[in-house]
Amino acid sequence: MRPATLALAASALLLAAGCAPYPTPGGPPPETPAPHASGGSSGEVAADSVPPLDKPKSKWAVGGKSLSDVATGELAVAFMQAGLTSEVRGGADYANGYDAIRFELDNGTVKGRFILVRPARRPTHKATLATPAETRAKLDPTTSAGVLDESADVYFEISLTEGGKAVDAKRMLDSVIKSGT
Repeated sequence: MRPATLALAASALLLAAGCAPYPTPGGPPPETPAPHASGGSSGEVAADSVPPLDKPKSKWAVGGKSLSDVATGELAVAFMQAGLTSEVRGGADYANGYDAIRFELDNGTVKGRFILVRPARRPTHKATLATPAETRAKLDPTTSAGVLDESADVYFEISLTEGGKAVDAKRMLDSVIKSGT
C-alpha cells in the first residue's frame, strides 16, 4: 500500500474511532474529547488553567519523530506499515497534563493494545489519568513490554491479550519505536 493511501486510510479510521486526524499546520485545533472525570462535575476547566508539563523531548521516536511530538495518526500509520494491525481502533484521553493514546493491535497472529502516555502539549482539563510511572507499574511482565523515559515523562507499552508473550510484545515494540540515543 502506498504511504499516501495508508495515511488517508489511517486518518479515516481515526475519525471513525473518534480520534483527531493529523494536525494541519495553521489549521484549526483538533476537537477536545469529553473528559473522563470521576466526579459529579464534568471536570472540564479552561485550557490555560492547566499548565503544560515542562519536560524535555523523549529520546524514543517513531519515523524519526520524538514520542513527545508524534501525532496519533503517524503512530497508527507506523504500526500499520509494520504489519502489526490492519485497522486502527482506539482513542485518546487528555487529563491532568497528560495525553494517553491507545489503540488495538491485531495482525492475525497476536492481539493486544498499544498505549503511549506523555505530557500534553495543550492540556485541556483536569481529570484522573494515570501518569507514565503509574501506567508502567501496571505492566504484566508475562505478556507485555514497555519503556519508561523518565526524563521526558513518557511511557509506551504493548500488551498482548492473545497469541503472544512478553518477548513477542518487545519484538513488536522494537519494530516501530526506536531509541534516539
